[in-house]
Amino acid sequence: MLGDSNRIRRNRPPTSKPSPLLRQHRKCNLAFTLIELLVVIAIIAILAGLLLPALTRAKVKAQAISCMNNGRQILLAWLMYADDHRETVANAFDWVPGWLDYTGRTDNTNLGNLYQGLLAPSLKSVAVYKCPADQSLSF
Repeated sequence: MLGDSNRIRRNRPPTSKPSPLLRQHRKCNLAFTLIELLVVIAIIAILAGLLLPALTRAKVKAQAISCMNNGRQILLAWLMYADDHRETVANAFDWVPGWLDYTGRTDNTNLGNLYQGLLAPSLKSVAVYKCPADQSLSF
């Protein structure tokens, strides 16, 4: 029996510090493998592909609501102008003095004209004159 117990003790691993190679091997196991990273990226791409159409529809809906709100603000300014001027209605050609420039220049000609328009005292922002869904460069 004594011989057997000595044999078992000799087969045990040493209780000293692990070798440097073993420590490096353990550190390598903490990193992700290429396959794991590719799987995560593929899952994120699939989720993005599912969410993008919903986000696009939400953006279009938000732009439509904002455009309707701009029209409402112009209508209220138009009614306020009529109340202030003895029920005289400003027609569409009197809202803005001069001509609006649609060439896309950046000299702010349109902004100056909008600030001098008949509805300008009631509309504090000239952004209501342009629909948010409008992609043109002129304002």
